[in-house]
Amino acid sequence: SDAIRDIFNRKGEKVVEDNLRALQAGIEA
Repeated sequence: SDAIRDIFNRKGEKVVEDNLRALQAGIEA
């Protein structure tokens, strides 16, 4: 259903955000 898709989309966005933050931290380190 759409609700399940929304949950997965939100999880995906959070994972992308976390990965970008980790990348930035690695670049700055």
